[in-house]
Amino acid sequence: MFGHHFLLVLRKQEKYQGHPQFFATMMLIGTPAQAENFNYKLELNRNRRKLTWESSPRSVLDCVDSVITDGDCLMLNASMAQLFADNGSLAIGIAISASKLCAAQPEM
Repeated sequence: MFGHHFLLVLRKQEKYQGHPQFFATMMLIGTPAQAENFNYKLELNRNRRKLTWESSPRSVLDCVDSVITDGDCLMLNASMAQLFADNGSLAIGIAISASKLCAAQPEM
């Protein structure tokens, strides 16, 4: 897409014993400067509820752990995840767009 590859990172981990948290972020397979040229949106939608996270992707050169530690991702606790789950599964809608600066640049 847009001449680049993107990676959706999903992680489940326990912050405190017995209290799982879910994290989702988009990474660009490229440099941090290239990642700044894009925006992404993650959307959970179920039972008349909608939760949206919008941000710029991070480069895969950045550590995923730092993205999660910085809170620069969609974060859900178990009860919030259950509100959007269908038989234990979360469906996440994904949209990626080029920033206006990137869209205005001619392709090489």
